[in-house]
Amino acid sequence: FQGGRRYIRRELSDTAHKPPASCKNKWAALKAAYHQVQFIKSTSSLMWSDEDGVGVSPENKDVWNELVKVSILCPGAKPFSNKGFIHFATMA
Repeated sequence: FQGGRRYIRRELSDTAHKPPASCKNKWAALKAAYHQVQFIKSTSSLMWSDEDGVGVSPENKDVWNELVKVSILCPGAKPFSNKGFIHFATMA
């Protein structure tokens, strides 16, 4: 373990070092995004793409707006209207 730690310190610059709190916060954000996408995929009739998100268009904009408005369980869904979550399959 110590050898691995020394190797990482030697190979990575100081700018690449992340404190534990930073890693914890990043993981929490990824988990939150995963759960938001999971909610969108399971409760809506909208299509989903890990690259493009819901792909809100004029035809489905009303359905999307209603989902976002009533989603108390998923307050962070709005950014996924036209932006995907490429880590979904990895985290599933």
